[in-house]
Amino acid sequence: MGSIVMTVPRGFAARPANMGENVHFFSVGKHFSGKADKLVNWGSCPVMPPENPQGKPSISMKDAQKLVTKMLDWDKGTHPYLAYQACGLIKDDEEVKTHTVAVMMGSVAEDRVFLPGETVADLIVDVPKDLPRESERALKNLLEGRDPNKVDNFFIGLTKLLRKLDMPVEIDALNRPYMAHFFDSDGRGFHKGIRNQSLEFVSALSRINTYWKSALEDYAKYREKTSTINNKYESSVALTHAYLKLGHMIHLICDMCVPAHTLNDLHAPGLAKKDSLERYMTLKNWEDIRRKKSKPNVRIWDNASLFPISIGSNIILSEIEKFDVVTFVKSVAHNTRRFRSVDGTGRDMSDRERKEFEDEVMDALPSKWRDEVNDSGYLNQDRKGRLSDLECFMQGSVLVPQAISVSAQLIANFLETARNSA
Repeated sequence: MGSIVMTVPRGFAARPANMGENVHFFSVGKHFSGKADKLVNWGSCPVMPPENPQGKPSISMKDAQKLVTKMLDWDKGTHPYLAYQACGLIKDDEEVKTHTVAVMMGSVAEDRVFLPGETVADLIVDVPKDLPRESERALKNLLEGRDPNKVDNFFIGLTKLLRKLDMPVEIDALNRPYMAHFFDSDGRGFHKGIRNQSLEFVSALSRINTYWKSALEDYAKYREKTSTINNKYESSVALTHAYLKLGHMIHLICDMCVPAHTLNDLHAPGLAKKDSLERYMTLKNWEDIRRKKSKPNVRIWDNASLFPISIGSNIILSEIEKFDVVTFVKSVAHNTRRFRSVDGTGRDMSDRERKEFEDEVMDALPSKWRDEVNDSGYLNQDRKGRLSDLECFMQGSVLVPQAISVSAQLIANFLETARNSA
């Protein structure tokens, strides 16, 4: 079994997918409703064809398409949009087509939904043995100004960190998986995420690896139960959960295509500080190129000019016998670290690397913006401060196609691994 790989061609001209034009706004703040809400919270509500056993909750193909359309119409839905584009690169695989909705839902849920049985305390490296498990209650008590002596050390330390950074928080801003969405690929070790003197969060690398193993277990369970006709519903639940977890992984690998997440430049939902690039992707202010003005900037790019891939194809790296998800994530993050964020500078590069980086950026940009980018000094990533819209467009021209491409690679290699496991 080999590793399926795709490369992002230089100088591509991407164009947006015209989906979800006339549907209601999709609010992730309230998550999903009904059956979809049950699924994203790991309930038994699989994506199934009409022959679903009567009385058991499931998401029909018709409902799945409606959910896909709603998520694509959500203006701030960068992650489900990228997940959708990545699934679209997988050729001739009915299972992926059917479960694209689960991948998209998982990509949305990762900002707020933990793994079954997991709490925010599980995101801390070397958790003290006496750390209380009632994390949500402790967080509310602390942020509402109650007696800090009754609040566990984790939330005290975390809040002190945010106060030092002058970042006011909302009540539930920290009780989310988001704090484990960072990874410094230039550091040694598995956990090189957000930290201060007393706290260190597990990294996005660690979280992807956890989901990878868990999703493989679900896929194995699906294959086992499929062989028994009476277990069709249970097998569908397992398969849908595998794709849902794959969506969580897609969210995280896309974060590894955002410089702030690879430079440990802290920003989060509910915090005062915002990341320039992430904010830019949700705006609709860029010139009307290859998409309607009513669509957010991230829709400037799509999968149209990227190489499609078939599961089980001959597009492999012959020198690698088995896909290594850890090496893959490190490589993606290391590539992204060439770019800067608001409070993080791009990594050191050799003269050759820098020349290749500048050529790659210029090839990705439409010709009308190349002179302005060069004259503005935006190719120099050894600086800090808010990014202009033009610099965000420059970064996006490389990093958005990268996010779609590596997400598709992750899907393809996961399915290659899962389907070829003993």
